[in-house]
Amino acid sequence: MKQTFYGLLNIDYELRPRQLEAIPLIDNDENFIVVLPTGYGKTKIAEIAIAKELQRGKRAVILSPLKVLTMEQTAELKSDFPNHRVVIDDGDHRKEMGEYGDWHIAILTYERFNSLLNNEQKRKVFDNLGVIIVDENHNIGSVSRGATLESAVNIKIRILFPNVKVIGLSATIDNPKEFASELNANLILGLKSERPVPLQKKVLTYQNNWNSHLNLMARIDLIRKIKEMHPNKTMLIFVTSRMRTQQVPKELFGNRRMSLTEALYNHKIGWHNAGMKIEDKLKVEKMFRDGKINTIVCTPTLAMGVNLPADICVIFDMYQWSYLTGKSLIEKDRLEQTMGRAGRPGLSDMGYAYILCSNNEKHEVMEHIRKPLNVKSQLRFKMKEKLLEWIVAKILIHKSTLRNIYSYIIDKENITKKFIVEELKWLKEHSFIRFVNGIFIPTFKGRMTTYQCIQPETVVHWENVLKIKDMTNAELFCMIISAQEYAGIVVPYTNDETKINYAEKYINARDEVLKHFYQKIEGIVVDFTRHIYKIFALTFSEELMLNETKEYGKRIDDIESRWNDYDGINQSEYLEISVLRKKIADVEKNFNMSYGDKYVVSEAANRYLTATKILFGKNYNDQLTDLLVGSTHSIMTGDIIELAKIKGIGDVRLKSLMKSGIDSVEKLLSTTNRKLMKILRLKEESIRKLKVSLVQFL
Repeated sequence: MKQTFYGLLNIDYELRPRQLEAIPLIDNDENFIVVLPTGYGKTKIAEIAIAKELQRGKRAVILSPLKVLTMEQTAELKSDFPNHRVVIDDGDHRKEMGEYGDWHIAILTYERFNSLLNNEQKRKVFDNLGVIIVDENHNIGSVSRGATLESAVNIKIRILFPNVKVIGLSATIDNPKEFASELNANLILGLKSERPVPLQKKVLTYQNNWNSHLNLMARIDLIRKIKEMHPNKTMLIFVTSRMRTQQVPKELFGNRRMSLTEALYNHKIGWHNAGMKIEDKLKVEKMFRDGKINTIVCTPTLAMGVNLPADICVIFDMYQWSYLTGKSLIEKDRLEQTMGRAGRPGLSDMGYAYILCSNNEKHEVMEHIRKPLNVKSQLRFKMKEKLLEWIVAKILIHKSTLRNIYSYIIDKENITKKFIVEELKWLKEHSFIRFVNGIFIPTFKGRMTTYQCIQPETVVHWENVLKIKDMTNAELFCMIISAQEYAGIVVPYTNDETKINYAEKYINARDEVLKHFYQKIEGIVVDFTRHIYKIFALTFSEELMLNETKEYGKRIDDIESRWNDYDGINQSEYLEISVLRKKIADVEKNFNMSYGDKYVVSEAANRYLTATKILFGKNYNDQLTDLLVGSTHSIMTGDIIELAKIKGIGDVRLKSLMKSGIDSVEKLLSTTNRKLMKILRLKEESIRKLKVSLVQFL
């Protein structure tokens, strides 16, 4: 049965009851929240609402929780609305919204949308906006992102665009009626039993072993049993690391050297992760859709970013491990989203979701699965930051707009008018805002704090601690990261003692600096020393590794130079080199971080150092410049930083030079072209160009 909505959107199947329930709400321009089981068709409701606005000549915005989702959504919308322009602005696609010109549908991440709204009064990026679709809007309850999302869609939008409709989509809210009531929105609620393809969930356990490899093999045995129970069924196996996506299929078929091509064509299995070439990922996806392979081992981003349902979903890793947070269970909403991929509408009668865990972990895992996901406002915990943001965005101008904002706040039980007044008073006392003739005006400090996405409490902390004179670069960095906001990025993990000791020994901070590592939180003194040393160690890992291994490296060079001079190999010295190289490998192993962790650490350092440079650059300009360059390459020593500034020396080449003992501009200049060709694996012409850049730099 083919239907056309608003002359634009063609749907060639009959809508389900809950989808039909949305039509009158869309016709009457109502705000509403859709809470339906995975696979029901929430996205199609959003597309119908978008079709109406496009037919009226209006624009639509879709807010997405992940960058990886934006590409998938863009492809679907371009297919459904071929005559309308769909654009992305998620931070990676750097083209500004204003540069897109006449766009019709825009897909943005929560944070990017919130940032653009800060300048909306001036730039008018979202003129003629008709509807905003908030995908996964249960993220309003997220500790890290909830306040930003609530501020954008529940405060800024209502003030700036009072006639724009807001539609929220979710599959994982366990208090939907309360949540919809607080947002003053209608609710379309479907029971889990209404899922188009019923989902059967089961926890499978194995005997816990002291050896991690034995535990891995025990889970792979469970995969074999699942395949025996469901022959000829398609399967997605979700793991928590890129390395594991390849490790599992190789162990499953007993071939650790198996290539992707061999896996696809000989075993009908593939792997999928963000580190792969885009053509390889697309190949794996196409072969799975075409039925040429029946199993993919993948990271959870595939569940979020690619529409690829299967008969069976297996949660291979129920726990995720990170150098930043240690060991933790997969978040409840992410778990539900991942399991929701099981069951293919029109192709499967039943979906199966299996969770694998040890018998020791079963109780904790079961409790986690049963725990309700109740969405609660997080605005109170970042009220100073958001009030300042609203003033900078000219949303909060005077007392009358303050009353409007208060009427939209969800959590009135904890966010009272008195509380808001006290927070505004604090901002005024610390010179973030002024109150002139009844109007709130942001100061330069207030504007820069908002534009750099820094909490006002962090800036006040910096004002207090950056009064210490003659700080080393290491001490200055420690003072910057001693802010509670920054320290919250990293949670000390029990096995990080070695890393923390490396940092403590390297920094050798003075008592005048150390005393600022202790701070009061709600009247309780908290020691942030371990946090600070760990962040330092992760940010400047290359520097610490170089510092710990330089004596080993010098000894190896000394022995090898004698071998070259005398053409003789001493057996005892040969063994000594083997021992020294093992020690160097052990040090490097202590800093073995995932790509995601490295990205988080690097981005945090860049953001906070940039903010400090803007706000306090007058006193620490040169040091902060060096720290910004150094943090990009994970180094701190001045001579090496100067080396990193030379055109043609990127991260990889810098590390190669450092490992060869070339840690300054002078040493690079004095090194022969032939030796540099060997170290950097470049042709002589490239070395000559590098030397020209070096001369220009000098």
